[in-house]
Amino acid sequence: MLRRIGIAAIALVVVIPALVLGVWGLLLYPDPNDPKNMRYVLWRDLGVPMDLDRATYVFGSDGPHQYRLLGMTKDELRERFGYLTPVEKASSELQYCYRTYRKGKDILYVRRSDIELMFEHDRVVEVTISKGC
Repeated sequence: MLRRIGIAAIALVVVIPALVLGVWGLLLYPDPNDPKNMRYVLWRDLGVPMDLDRATYVFGSDGPHQYRLLGMTKDELRERFGYLTPVEKASSELQYCYRTYRKGKDILYVRRSDIELMFEHDRVVEVTISKGC
């Protein structure tokens, strides 16, 4: 009897509110490209798996949270985003911007995006969105 009451209490206190918040979040922000979408928020804050290309795309428009990358190492970023793209393999536009404004800097891009990461001493010191330099 006591065990059933304990299970019911856990359901009331933990499971039901979590379900309500999850459904509410999905209904309120259903667009998968919205930085407030529940699936993206769970990936960003808790590391819940999601498509990393979509996560990277949404992260590019999630300005207030880009600061979280500051201080991260290349290995930590690879673990988070899957891979980083060196300048030589980036788009021709990003290569042009690099040669014009960032030549000689340690720069990588998150996956195939325009999220540019500048490193000093193997840690991110600047995050920029490189849209048309």
